[in-house]
Amino acid sequence: WTPACSLRPPARSAPCKRLATLRDPPVDCGQKLQIFQPAVIGYKSGSDKVLSDIKKGVTQAEMLEAADRMNKAEIPYNGSVIFGLGGIKDSEEHIQESIKVINQMRPASIGTTMLNLQPGTPLYEDYRKGKFELPTYRDI
Repeated sequence: WTPACSLRPPARSAPCKRLATLRDPPVDCGQKLQIFQPAVIGYKSGSDKVLSDIKKGVTQAEMLEAADRMNKAEIPYNGSVIFGLGGIKDSEEHIQESIKVINQMRPASIGTTMLNLQPGTPLYEDYRKGKFELPTYRDI
């Protein structure tokens, strides 16, 4: 695996290291690689319960392992969190665990968005059935 290139000018150069998968150790390629844009780890939440509820398919531990491998390979990345994803019931856990993950991952930057339920998604259906209570801006 190597970072994708874009037409933007490089932000910096870094030692070229490849990750076949996020489970394999980085391999030094013996050359410099131009880093154009940081990768994005869209973890959305640090809470294993919330990640399971939204069927993210990854746990907090797996996200932290991926970030650790990217840090060791000197591959810059950004993170993202969705405010409100824990609903009213799991809001505190969502926020506290997300802060914990951010502090452990050390991304170059963090993008945040507010939850915007989309019709046809499982979370939207849970909302319609009363299984998910959408927090207000004040709740968040």
